[in-house]
Amino acid sequence: MFHSPFPDVEIPELSVYDYLFGDLSAQDSARIALIDPATGAETSYGALKAQIDAFAGALAVRGVDSDTVVGVLCPNVPAFATVFHGALRLGATVTTFNSLYTAGEIQKQIEDAGATWIVTVSPLLPQAAAAAAACDIPDDHVIVLDGAEGHPNLRELLTEQRTPRP
Repeated sequence: MFHSPFPDVEIPELSVYDYLFGDLSAQDSARIALIDPATGAETSYGALKAQIDAFAGALAVRGVDSDTVVGVLCPNVPAFATVFHGALRLGATVTTFNSLYTAGEIQKQIEDAGATWIVTVSPLLPQAAAAAAACDIPDDHVIVLDGAEGHPNLRELLTEQRTPRP
């Protein structure tokens, strides 16, 4: 049996959201959390928390809860943090897809994980939509972050300003 020379790590009885964002001070809220390398746009921790809460609220009114699995097919962009933590905020499970996956590989992971929602970006929509259709996931459950006809997008969801349950 292996024993670490380091003391045990205490894992708090908190959700990831509460651990990361539950007690942000005014000073921490003003600090930069994310920088978009493509544009240089900066997002503070306070703004990120507000986006996470708004995304979680928009998903909650659409029925996403702790029994839901949300698939995320998204490159490493700042919106990923909003989507990932927004779903976790509701207690949902998140499964992430490799951005190079084919529609068949995405479909297999959807089936294995039991995902009923997919979040993606327009360049990856063809394979995401094909996999979603094969798994009977309706278009209104395929969120296209940067927008696509017939699908919800991140801007629309955030501007609803829904408040998730505590």
